[in-house]
Amino acid sequence: MNNWKRIVVSPDITVIEAMKLIDTLGTQFVMVLDSEDTLLGVVTDGDIRRGILANIPLTSPVNMIMNTKPRILSSDVSKVDAVAFLQANHITHVPLVNSKGKVKSVVSIGERTSLTGNPSTVVLMVGGLGSRLGQLTSNCPKPMLQIGGKPVLEVIVSNLKEHGFVDFVFCVNYMADMIIEHFGDGSSLGVKIRYVHESKRMGTAGALTLLPEDISPTLLIMNGDIVTKVNFSGLMDFHREHKAVATMAVRKYDFQIPYGVVKTEDGKITGIEEKPNHTFLVSAGIYVVEKTTMNLLPRGDYFDMPHFFEAMMKNGDTTQAFPIHEYWLDIGREDDLLKAQQEFTSERQ
Repeated sequence: MNNWKRIVVSPDITVIEAMKLIDTLGTQFVMVLDSEDTLLGVVTDGDIRRGILANIPLTSPVNMIMNTKPRILSSDVSKVDAVAFLQANHITHVPLVNSKGKVKSVVSIGERTSLTGNPSTVVLMVGGLGSRLGQLTSNCPKPMLQIGGKPVLEVIVSNLKEHGFVDFVFCVNYMADMIIEHFGDGSSLGVKIRYVHESKRMGTAGALTLLPEDISPTLLIMNGDIVTKVNFSGLMDFHREHKAVATMAVRKYDFQIPYGVVKTEDGKITGIEEKPNHTFLVSAGIYVVEKTTMNLLPRGDYFDMPHFFEAMMKNGDTTQAFPIHEYWLDIGREDDLLKAQQEFTSERQ
């Protein structure tokens, strides 16, 4: 990697500063070095998200989340062998260090998805009624409502294409003809689009039983009304790294109780907490699922993603949470649509 020192940070930098640097540079990690260029650890996008799950504040020093035993290679190794190591371990970068632990170089093969495309099939759930949007969806399916002069669904497809995804399946129901007429086979967007028709509403997981046989072994499933800047490539890497059969993207949701909460014991007041704030992790409507789990789905019945994940957990399968810190907006109400339209327009100016 040319100019590898741009991804070097000190151990007292904050987690949020490291996160911004990774996002700005488009790298998948930063190296934590001391003043003598000795490698102390590395911080990846996955390390940051695991820190979020562990409730480590983003203002904490980066050494709270860094991997102190990262994969490294000797500075004497050839570039050919280093690239072979990267490919065998499904990683994109590796520091080369000398016998004293000092970093001498970094070997990179770049973003895999941008070079080779992402082989995973994307399943977009676009059959909902959009009833919370009232009259706006009486003559137009929710995914076809426009932001920045384009349907929401087109914005989603274009964003996913930037991460290397080119194989799409749309699960359609309400006003399906309008969606199919606009997108066709996807060739105008440089992707391949197929359609699954729900004769009845089957939920966010039930429609998966209708998917064609030649879909990829790993599926990216997403609601078709979400505008987000989630690092989809990082999500897929995170899923593989944790060897999960299913991964759910989650986000933090804060809820403040507008009253003083009274704590009691045997009827006696032991404390009063004034308007406490509670933080929860909620589903972001984005999932990665292995095709091998489809046998857990009931055929022809309504089945939502929470039920699907419960079935996998009951089956003893590994399911993983992937916390997102990037921009995310569910266009469920008219106010959400207006907000997306304003933010999308201002971003392009």
